[in-house]
Amino acid sequence: MVDVIAARNGLPLPEGRKAAIVDGFIELEAMCARLRTTNLTAVDEPANVYGFAPITRIA
Repeated sequence: MVDVIAARNGLPLPEGRKAAIVDGFIELEAMCARLRTTNLTAVDEPANVYGFAPITRIA
């Protein structure tokens, strides 16, 4: 699916980055599901800053 979206938008997608992009989507879905629960308290709410693993390659 990531390949199709990238191709439609004319974006080159290196092979090594596909897994990181998919992992980011999975993490985002989990955060959205958590926010959609109805019985959250102030303690349960996630912070307003999220840290994603960088998609850069370190040599």
